[in-house]
Amino acid sequence: MKLKWLALATLLVSIVVPAQGSYQILPLWNYNVSLDFGDKDVTVKPLSVSSSLDTITRSIVVQGENETDYAVVYIHEYTKPQMLDLEDRLWKFMKSYCTMTETDPSEIAGMSGFIATGYARVKHGFGKQVCYGGIAALPSGAVAQRDFAILAHFTNKTLNEQLVETAKVEYVGKMVNI
Repeated sequence: MKLKWLALATLLVSIVVPAQGSYQILPLWNYNVSLDFGDKDVTVKPLSVSSSLDTITRSIVVQGENETDYAVVYIHEYTKPQMLDLEDRLWKFMKSYCTMTETDPSEIAGMSGFIATGYARVKHGFGKQVCYGGIAALPSGAVAQRDFAILAHFTNKTLNEQLVETAKVEYVGKMVNI
């Protein structure tokens, strides 16, 4: 019984990732998401899970040096097969964080998808902050069952672009312990 509580406590603790200039692996359900934070120190928050009638969402927030610097990675799993309009999903997803969002077809995490840019709803010093987002359907047959989405909301536009455009997603088939 103590071992179960220890395992649970370990999952609930945030992990500080020191700046290393290389990919950091984030275990997100049965996928590993690799993000390149460059030389930025970040804190990886615990896995969060939410659900609605037709979707289970698993996410991890990566916090920067203040509350307005962050990235969020998501795996959405659909409980009913459906054809996804990824561009529309990304636009709606970005709309809650950014204004004047523009989406374009692009490769994300090695898969065909969309990348979006927008202006953050929070202003930072010398003007508006540009945030980036991306979405791609994860391989699961003819009808999409899962997608991967990312939002990068750091004050550094170059870092946001780098995080989204160089993200990697790997299926590992089982939950990975941190």
